[in-house]
Amino acid sequence: MTPKLSLHRLACFITPHGLGHAARAAGVLAALQKRQPDIKLTLFTTAAADFFTASGCRNVTIHPESLDIGFVQQSALVKDIPETVRRLDAFLPFPDALIRRLAAEVHKARCTALICDIAPLGIAVARAAGIPSILIENFTWDNLYEHYAPHYPRLQVHADLLRQWFSAADFHIQTEPVCHRVAAAFATTSPVTRPPKTGPAAIRRELGVAPGRKMVLITMGGVSERTPLLAHMARRDDLVFVVAWGAPERRVRGNVICLPLRSAFYHPDLVQAADAVIGKLGYSTLAEVHGSGVPFGYISRRNYPEMPGLTAFVERHVAGLELHDADLGAGVEPDFIDRLLALSRRPPAPVNGADEIAAYMCGDAGVPPKIRPPLQNSSC
Repeated sequence: MTPKLSLHRLACFITPHGLGHAARAAGVLAALQKRQPDIKLTLFTTAAADFFTASGCRNVTIHPESLDIGFVQQSALVKDIPETVRRLDAFLPFPDALIRRLAAEVHKARCTALICDIAPLGIAVARAAGIPSILIENFTWDNLYEHYAPHYPRLQVHADLLRQWFSAADFHIQTEPVCHRVAAAFATTSPVTRPPKTGPAAIRRELGVAPGRKMVLITMGGVSERTPLLAHMARRDDLVFVVAWGAPERRVRGNVICLPLRSAFYHPDLVQAADAVIGKLGYSTLAEVHGSGVPFGYISRRNYPEMPGLTAFVERHVAGLELHDADLGAGVEPDFIDRLLALSRRPPAPVNGADEIAAYMCGDAGVPPKIRPPLQNSSC
């Protein structure tokens, strides 16, 4: 079954929980515009317009809206569950006035369909506006909240409410690595990523990485945060470490290059140019690493419900070495980077899930949904 959608004017509601969802949405929207260049985009998000235009999106109008709670983060690796509960209590159920206001904005923009990643408020707004909703996810908040509900019972109340909204989407697309598989989903696609734009040699020249030196990218998923890994960097004259989003402005100290969040460097280009990537195991970084084939030193977080699906995917499809979050406090093994760099780079992923979703949404003749059998041990 392929959807019958009018895509001339698309709304997109994106959770503010990390840049990964904005990156996935940008990849999908750019792929759609490659097929239908006249699509106009009305985006409800906290991400800046230039994030999307740098990703290949055009005809973009931004409505700066914080649409979702997700999880409140104390840091890139630590959630604040009590504060998350407090904010959810103040936000849910969705106020009728908020739904009406946003539906009026969607109607004013003459949107004909609405993509949700993964802010369920978008599904409520689409219903109020009388247009179809398309949910794109590899997890939804209800399943993650349930994991913590035994210790925070209010989260079960919020999970039950949000599950009703997620199940109300008109079309449901899951993207690998999937955390919780939904039998009613229309399609399951390959990982979604924004494709690189500039070749590795040009990126390394612009960064000032001399030929013959290996480059290691450190990335924490859009959060500026110092890690104990930095203590190991200055002693490696044979390597150059590039820290994505690690400083308010570009800074070079010895063999460490720190870049700001609003850097001129496009993150998928940095991943492709690196000899290895070290970072938080999150969706967009994993999708970019998988797409490029670069070895990945991934920082997993024990007892986090999204980890089993992500780590199972890494073990099957990525050249990777695991670091636990606790290892960062105890001290990373001195030879970790050498072992990571010794891994062979894998061939780039043959398919980008963004192109699969675009083909599916455009209803291309002869292009069925990309249904994949579940990965072993990939469900949370």
